[in-house]
Amino acid sequence: MKDLKEKLLIVVTPDSPMEKVNSVIENWIEEGVEDKELELVMFIDDELPQTVSSWLMYVAFLGGKIESEMKRAILNELRERGRELLQEEEGKLMNTNLSYHLKERIGDVEEVLIEEINNFKPNRVMVNGIDVSKLADMDLEVIE
Repeated sequence: MKDLKEKLLIVVTPDSPMEKVNSVIENWIEEGVEDKELELVMFIDDELPQTVSSWLMYVAFLGGKIESEMKRAILNELRERGRELLQEEEGKLMNTNLSYHLKERIGDVEEVLIEEINNFKPNRVMVNGIDVSKLADMDLEVIE
């Protein structure tokens, strides 16, 4: 039997402007929450710390241990920011009757999106804070 729920997948990053995302969610909820399901995914690009440390290598030499510690520190900071944002969002969503799921994902953006789309099977996919230039083959709406 086909799922008749309207499903919205929103993928954001720890530095996404959540006001815009919240506006999209609020407008969607105003249309009614019956037979709707939201999945909000906090995405952290596992390549970001590598990019930052590569840039810093040009500025000054970093030893291998310092470089790996810096990567770990950056990822931990991004995770913490992401968790805080998800907690804030959960506080807002708890008072609605909307069915929702909040997730944190770390990895390659294309792989994460494909996996989330295949598992959640959304009607719409929206992203914010993600470079979609490499994702032209995907049917994504950008929250601007």
